[in-house]
Amino acid sequence: MDELSNELTILTKQNKWLKEVSKQAIGHSLQNLGKSFQNFFENKSKFPKFKTRRSKQSFYCGESIKCNYTLNKIQLPKFRYEKINKKDNRIKCIFDRRSIGIIKSATVCKTTSGKYFVSILVNDFKEIPKKQPINKAVGLDFGLKTFITTSDGDKINNPEFYKQSEKR
Repeated sequence: MDELSNELTILTKQNKWLKEVSKQAIGHSLQNLGKSFQNFFENKSKFPKFKTRRSKQSFYCGESIKCNYTLNKIQLPKFRYEKINKKDNRIKCIFDRRSIGIIKSATVCKTTSGKYFVSILVNDFKEIPKKQPINKAVGLDFGLKTFITTSDGDKINNPEFYKQSEKR
């Protein structure tokens, strides 16, 4: 993995078009590639495929994302939206909800129908709830004579929906 990241830095120095994209976006795609090959060699998945233009496309932004909820605009690093204003690189959007906290990253997805969606990861500094201890566990047995028999001995009869609606 380190060899690929070193090769990537050499390629960004040689090709100017790689500097048009955020470093985190390229690094994240490299991590995804490493995970997919690792899953392949551990027999957890099939051989990784290249994404096509016809399938769902996405990219990752991991730095300096700004949301303006009053103007309904989002600003992504090194992303230029030239259709409206060449100086303003904020994108008009509709927010599902307002995030309270520090924005950590965003993933922009383009569906096959041409719609764009942005998922924003926010650290809200709330404590993660602790798991509740399991006080009692019950085993269930689905049978023919009785619908459900529990390990406590409770029996639930078959509701017989077919017989009830047979007359109708």
